[in-house]
Amino acid sequence: MFARILLTVIALIFGATTVEAGTLSDLLLTDAVKSLDPAQRAAKGGIGVSLWVILFYIFYLGTIWSFNVAMLLTEGQLAPDRRKFAKYFCRANIFLAAGDTAMFIAFLTAYLFPDAFSSPEASQKLMQLLLLGVFTTSLTMSVYYAYLGFYYRERFGGGAWDVLLLLIIAFFVIRLVLHYNPENVWFSMMLPQGQPNYSSWLRNTPLFLYGIGAVLVVGYLSWKSLQQSQDGIQRLIDWCVIGAMCALLFSFAMYALDVFYAHKIPHAYIWIIYTLKTLAYMAAFFLMWLGEFHYGRRLPA
Repeated sequence: MFARILLTVIALIFGATTVEAGTLSDLLLTDAVKSLDPAQRAAKGGIGVSLWVILFYIFYLGTIWSFNVAMLLTEGQLAPDRRKFAKYFCRANIFLAAGDTAMFIAFLTAYLFPDAFSSPEASQKLMQLLLLGVFTTSLTMSVYYAYLGFYYRERFGGGAWDVLLLLIIAFFVIRLVLHYNPENVWFSMMLPQGQPNYSSWLRNTPLFLYGIGAVLVVGYLSWKSLQQSQDGIQRLIDWCVIGAMCALLFSFAMYALDVFYAHKIPHAYIWIIYTLKTLAYMAAFFLMWLGEFHYGRRLPA
């Protein structure tokens, strides 16, 4: 309980300057990285990345990797029949952390070596660096929700590739293919002010379909398990899983505001949206660990 309160307090302290966990908003990028304009960078001697962004990434990545290590270390203590599905929560968060680590490396490079991007000629290097980070987080977030589908398959679907799982995989593949759409605009700052980024709408729609679908199914079936179970520990696990799915639903609500209304939302509100979204992801991976790995290892084989 103390650790959970501590995580929330620290995240709120850094909340005003956070970046989205998992998939970075380009509106947030323009606030996190100052002087993106080549002429301004040349005049100021480089680009400026907010120190608070670096500090938040250190805090956030240190936290999520700590929980990932804890899940990996306790995975072997789970009963074999639980390990086969609990492991997917661990794998999902490893991909989430890996994508955000790639974004952090891009920001840290820009922060430590601002002069490398000071000239107009260096603009392409800067955009390639940032694009690599954004592209990576988008791919790993896609895998994150696919792993929730595998969790459903092993825990509730009897290990079978049923219609629901096939739909999840189909939309997951479509989402991956849309990453290579030649019409993609990855940074809305490249569009006229107030113009929606329709390519972002297109590539994120499959994620909403299979991501929200997986979350709703896992949450609903965990609720049914809760109603049917008489075991106190199993009920605690189900409550944790339900809580994690609720946190992910909330994160999707924040994500929808960014994807579909980013061209209308003031930057001040973007920061609030991504503070809440980051907290939601942190609550989700904490509850996943608490349920399947902390309480889960107390269940007999």
